[in-house]
Amino acid sequence: MKTAPFVLLFILSLTFSSEVLPFRESKLIVSPDDSVQTVQTTKVNEWLLKADQQQELSPLKALNCGKQAIVLAGKIENSELLMQAYYQTSLAYFKLGKLDSCQFFCKKIVEIPTSSMQLKAMVNNYMCISYRKMGRYDKALNFGQTAIENYKMLGDSIGMAGATLNRAKVYHVTGDNKSAMIYFFDVLKLFEIIGDTLKQGQVLGLISNVYMEIDQEQNGVLYLKKTIKLLKKYPNNTLYGDALNNYGIIFYDRKEYDSALFYFQQALQVYLQTDKEDAIAVSYENSGISLIYLGQIQKGLNSLHLALKMFKELGLDDDKVSALLDLGQAFIEIGKIDSAAFYLNESLKLSKHIHNTFGEKESLFMLYTLNKKVSKFQDALNWYQYYVDFKDSLDNNEMQKNLQELEVKYQSAQREKEILHLKDQELLDRADKRFLTVGIIGLVIFFILTLTLILMKRKKDLQIHRQKVLVHQKEKALTEVELARREAHEIQLENELEFKTKQLATHALNMMQKNKLLQEMTESIGKQMKNMDGNGRGELRRFRQELQQGMNVDKDWDLFKLYFEQIHERFFGELKKINPNLTGNDYKLCALIKLNMSVKEMASVMNISADSLKNGRYRLKKKLKLKPDDRLNIFINNI
Repeated sequence: MKTAPFVLLFILSLTFSSEVLPFRESKLIVSPDDSVQTVQTTKVNEWLLKADQQQELSPLKALNCGKQAIVLAGKIENSELLMQAYYQTSLAYFKLGKLDSCQFFCKKIVEIPTSSMQLKAMVNNYMCISYRKMGRYDKALNFGQTAIENYKMLGDSIGMAGATLNRAKVYHVTGDNKSAMIYFFDVLKLFEIIGDTLKQGQVLGLISNVYMEIDQEQNGVLYLKKTIKLLKKYPNNTLYGDALNNYGIIFYDRKEYDSALFYFQQALQVYLQTDKEDAIAVSYENSGISLIYLGQIQKGLNSLHLALKMFKELGLDDDKVSALLDLGQAFIEIGKIDSAAFYLNESLKLSKHIHNTFGEKESLFMLYTLNKKVSKFQDALNWYQYYVDFKDSLDNNEMQKNLQELEVKYQSAQREKEILHLKDQELLDRADKRFLTVGIIGLVIFFILTLTLILMKRKKDLQIHRQKVLVHQKEKALTEVELARREAHEIQLENELEFKTKQLATHALNMMQKNKLLQEMTESIGKQMKNMDGNGRGELRRFRQELQQGMNVDKDWDLFKLYFEQIHERFFGELKKINPNLTGNDYKLCALIKLNMSVKEMASVMNISADSLKNGRYRLKKKLKLKPDDRLNIFINNI
């Protein structure tokens, strides 16, 4: 089962026919009858037809056919057939995931002088998708916009809708949800005008996905229901299966496992009719873990093992990690500790091998949970330390990446400033030489003809004016570069401050979580000491005393408060002005809200239930004299 809410919708929507690929002509070009080239032209068309037929069944065979067509079309110098061959080859490379090669052949198509606007639009659309998959989002956005403009010039509303949807996905991947939603709703209107209900359902699902990601679950569920209602007209389409599957995930997250299983099974029936093996395997995995929680142990294990087997056969390593994690969780639930440890260690090993950071982090945390459950406290502490260290390394890597990007921008601004300065100096040197020449000519002319001197003086004045205008323009440009440099520097400082804020808060919260772990372990040891005598009891007492020495909840909170006040100096003082009777827990809750933590995160830190936290927020609103319609988050963040 995917651990993050609604991640599966995103994965499935990208994997199972959600890409709005450029329109692919199935009609092959037939050259005019020619006594010399007819046979070769026929052979090219045969290779193109084979490539077209194999694109879905076997992209590798399609690639070989496309290459054969390129060779033959090049020999007979038929540009139309060559473009078709390039197209089939680039499409095969795209389906094989070799995006650099796909882009190479796309560029080959554009380089042919006779390539049409329709073909250019298709190529730009492909480039948008491939660059998005490569993580080069600026290029993806540029090619996506070019594709939209191409289709707009052609009056092709279907192509324009597809290109707009692909550009929206780029914004979605980069986390710019505001821009993504604008484009999603634009493309939804286009598909409504076109009357394509299948694509409308796909876009509604993507909109639902965004709402779920920004924690607007009510809107997310609303749009997912619209998706299911619309796609119900297409019971054999994978998009309908995706929607059902993700509705099941919502129930799974709510721990309503019977409802979750129902929708997972409904999705499985859809996938079985479409022969999408990877989707079928995912459904078996989701159904399996739901069955475990419903107490149907053997059925659940059989389903999970079947999913793992299918992922292995399909070569889907990331999905294998997910299935191994679910098997580990399943065996923890039924108390088979050795089996749980085996599958979790397999998940950790595979995650490291394929560089799956999410799988590695989850494996470490679950191994900590497993050892804690069986009272192997030293091992549990070790696994927890591995988990914290790995999590911190991920945060540090992200920070280093951001700082490097800012450094590159800063250096670029500096280079631009230096180039402008050199150009300006060169212009000034040229101006000095011109002034000298003009002066000499003026003296000579003065002794020859007064009228000529007057004319030359006017000419010189005009030149000086132009030079001053030019120098002024360059000074203005230098000023703009300097402003850009300062802006980049300010952004760098803001990001460093933001990172320090997150680092300090994370450090303090990790200390609090550590104390919680030590407290739980101390209580568990105390229970076991009651049932032991002799040396064993003495060893446990010594170990418990060592753990107690590491606990100091008040000190942890004081340290957290110290770090917090370094960033928000007057925060607690302002709260005290509003209500001097706020309790210590009130101050803690305000600080966690200020850090933009979710309800689940705050509840975990304060060691209370989510419902208790919501009640605490409600009482806090009253103490802060807020109206019922006022939003607590906005009020706290404005302090």
